Amino acid sequence: MNQVIKLTLQKNWKVISLIALAVLLRVFTIHQRGIWYDDAFSILLAKQPIMQILTGTAADTMPPLYYILLHYWMKISTQIAWIRMLNLLIFMAMLGYVYYWVKQLSSGTAGLLAVFFCSISPFLVYHSQEIRMYVMLAFFQVAYLYYFTRWSSSNVKKFTWLEMVICGAGALYSHNLAIFGLVIPGVVLLIQRNYSVLWRWLKIFIASLILFLPWLVFVPGQIQKIQTAFWTPRPGVLEVVQSIYSLFSFLPQPFPWVMITGVLCFQLLGLVGWEFNKQRQQIAQRALIGLGMVFIPLVLFILSYFMRPVYVARGFILSGIVLYCLAGILSARCWPTVFGKIIIGLMILISSISLPFYYSFSSFPRSPFAQACADVNEQVGEQSEGIAVLHDNKLSSFPCVVYEPGLPQMFLGDETGSHNDTLALASQQAMQLFPEVSIQEALKNKSQVYFFVFTRALDEYAELHTDVYPSLAYLDANFQEIDVTYFNDLAVYQYAK
Repeated sequence: MNQVIKLTLQKNWKVISLIALAVLLRVFTIHQRGIWYDDAFSILLAKQPIMQILTGTAADTMPPLYYILLHYWMKISTQIAWIRMLNLLIFMAMLGYVYYWVKQLSSGTAGLLAVFFCSISPFLVYHSQEIRMYVMLAFFQVAYLYYFTRWSSSNVKKFTWLEMVICGAGALYSHNLAIFGLVIPGVVLLIQRNYSVLWRWLKIFIASLILFLPWLVFVPGQIQKIQTAFWTPRPGVLEVVQSIYSLFSFLPQPFPWVMITGVLCFQLLGLVGWEFNKQRQQIAQRALIGLGMVFIPLVLFILSYFMRPVYVARGFILSGIVLYCLAGILSARCWPTVFGKIIIGLMILISSISLPFYYSFSSFPRSPFAQACADVNEQVGEQSEGIAVLHDNKLSSFPCVVYEPGLPQMFLGDETGSHNDTLALASQQAMQLFPEVSIQEALKNKSQVYFFVFTRALDEYAELHTDVYPSLAYLDANFQEIDVTYFNDLAVYQYAK
């Protein structure tokens, strides 16, 4: 047994070293980096019993698999660092599939470079620490492409079709946009007019859908929820440019650095596209790689003109990974030339510039909630009678509930029917977190108030109105302002009677 382990380590030490690099980049600040509303939503819902998770998720826009896994993962610990380790483990497993898929398509060197690019990608570092389902979606989709490539080759293993079915169903239970990644092999086979293999693939695809049937009944309602829950604008040139930038770098950054990294990103994309076009005849499964990069963004772009826009970079995380894989293949093939070294150099340079901004980012919507809550908790102490910790909206409330569940916290509801009104009643019931009807009802019989509000909300209101922000106007009229403390762009007002 020891000899087997030794041989395995000797054979795969390069892959293991790159995965170790990926881990180091993701455990850095894994505890200190703050959570935001989406993270907190996942944590608060996953804490509930399984039936409440299912009902709460059915009313939302996502399938339940990630929340269920997170539910059992948090039985060990609810520390933020531990919670994030789930996504880190999923990402490490995904890197293994990236390596073997690219190795199958090209070479072991190409596989190593693809793993390296995925490891240092700010986009994937972000999603590896995000307490959301996007890394799990990517894991199942990459594994699906790997098994499809193996299944469609001459060396078909007996149960590869079953592995495709399981990965397809896993992706569908991870995210409702997963289906667009799963149909890519079918589109490739259709373009190639390989009808015999297409028919066999279609049966595998239908088998995945059959496994998804128990949840499929909820999907129409979730699609309807998207019509109000998504706030993204209809995509144009700016949104396309931002999405390409996001796949390589991290936003926001100071303007000069945005310009520098933006130029580097599009140079890199242009070089990869140019070389891919030159070498397309020599690259195995070139149609699969090409469609893997452009199909999902293109479909989401088109759909966004027929429904509430769903064009967001995280939705086509698979496209970014396939792009890194192509960069790895081309770098390996062109390594003796300057071109291969330029691709590697640009990837390293973009990541080196972007990651420090990523690690240090602590503004809206990821303001320093932990620090603000700890400060208020210290002031409140054991005397919570007559004290209210009131949040202007759910975006600050949910993270603060995670950090300081013992505080007497409340939040004001979103305007009914607005694009911000995204928290479904069933989700509220599942988490037992309900918005207040009004600030008047929330502060009835309260003698002291800590009011959390984002400064950007105050600034946006001031741009359109001449009067005082409504909630602050009510507080000024009924309480006396004692103090206001700023935690970056999060303001905490203290009032008392």
